Amino acid sequence: MAETAKAKVETAAEVAAKDNGQVKTPDAPLFERTQTLTQVIDRRVRVYGEVVPSFERIARVWSGILGTEVSATDVALCMIGTKVVRSQITPDYADNSDDIDGYLDIFRKIVGPDMVHARTVDDYIVEKNGRG
Repeated sequence: MAETAKAKVETAAEVAAKDNGQVKTPDAPLFERTQTLTQVIDRRVRVYGEVVPSFERIARVWSGILGTEVSATDVALCMIGTKVVRSQITPDYADNSDDIDGYLDIFRKIVGPDMVHARTVDDYIVEKNGRG
């Protein structure tokens, strides 16, 4: 699973910026937010360790508490859900949306190379079936 964390994961900004195979330069606020996200995650990694193993440990603890199987991706999605609820209460508080970005980045790292990059359901089905 540690290998999964090292996979190149395309950010939402990179995907959204693509136009006919060309990647556009991100606008300054988006670039700054991405830099901030990277800095925050890097600081957390120095304190808590790599995110994928950390979320796997959290999942095992939550599984024991809840009495049902919880995966590392479930942990990331639940944390996103928590921040979505908080964002409904304080939509102008950037901490919540920044954390959503961070947890989404972690979710992508957990999924790693298994992530299917498709723009339509039909493309997804073809790609998923082609992986055997």
